[in-house]
Amino acid sequence: MHWIKSNLKFLGAALAVVILGSVAVVVLTNQLSDKRAERDDAIASIEQMRSQKISPSAQNVKIFSEANANLAQALAPFEKRLSESQVKADQTEGIKFQINLRTARDRLVAESTANKRKVKLPENFTFGFGKFFSSLPQPEATPLLTKQLEIIQDLVMRLYTARISSLSRIARLPVEDAASLASDKKNADESSELLPPQPAQAPDSPYASFPFLFIFECSDESLRAFVNSVSNAGSSGKTEGGTLPHPVYYNIRHLQIVNNRAKPPTVQDLRNQSQQSLAPATDESGEAASQSAPTSSGSVAPILIVGNEQVEVTARIDYIEWKGDFPTAAAPDKKSSKKDPKKSKK
Repeated sequence: MHWIKSNLKFLGAALAVVILGSVAVVVLTNQLSDKRAERDDAIASIEQMRSQKISPSAQNVKIFSEANANLAQALAPFEKRLSESQVKADQTEGIKFQINLRTARDRLVAESTANKRKVKLPENFTFGFGKFFSSLPQPEATPLLTKQLEIIQDLVMRLYTARISSLSRIARLPVEDAASLASDKKNADESSELLPPQPAQAPDSPYASFPFLFIFECSDESLRAFVNSVSNAGSSGKTEGGTLPHPVYYNIRHLQIVNNRAKPPTVQDLRNQSQQSLAPATDESGEAASQSAPTSSGSVAPILIVGNEQVEVTARIDYIEWKGDFPTAAAPDKKSSKKDPKKSKK
């Protein structure tokens, strides 16, 4: 008993250690039990997943595939339109040509009724470039098409200036597919009998020609004015379109003129016209004005029978473009132009 009393503190500390150790063992045992339970649950879940098929069924795969196919079919038109709207590097010149073509068409249509002109044009007239309002030309054909557009603008403005009545058709050489037309004449223009199937220029030729066909109606005076304008284009020093290089030279290769007045006036028609022309004029009061020259009854006033009819003209015109330097007349020799001093003294 004496030892217990003397070592009471030691025994208290040992008892406290034993109690704390027991509590710790109990806590750790509980935690270990929880961990074992979690481990058992995880193992059970894994075993359950192994025993089940977690991949989609064949029916679900079929539904998913059909949905993807329907979506792709619905998006196809939009993808095509998006790809077509993207401008490629080699399409820039074609786009410029199409813009210039639309601008030229609007200008020529406006000029047909400007300055008191009354030129009739077909509805939606394309001036020979129909398909290029909706499609772009190939890059290799764009320079020649641009040249043709400049020439057509110049010739159409010359027609307008000559005061024609109507312009019904313009045909040009299809430079965009001249190679195919050379081998397949069925695809040629309907007026190809007046236009060559393809440019036939010798490599050593000093010039190149661009043929065009125009069908229009006008009076004989307008026709003379147009022919003179085309024939003297090289000496005028200017172009109606304003874009062609100077000087400009045209060659009228074919000219067909059809008078649309099928029958001459009859004698009775002339008498009726004569009576109308000889009817006394009236002043503002309604009284007959005095005639400057008396006419006997039955006389026929002079009537112009020909010269003022409308004619339909089919013209094949070639634009001549010289290669390299334009051939000019040789300059006079300055030495020969000097006067001989001995002869001048005489």
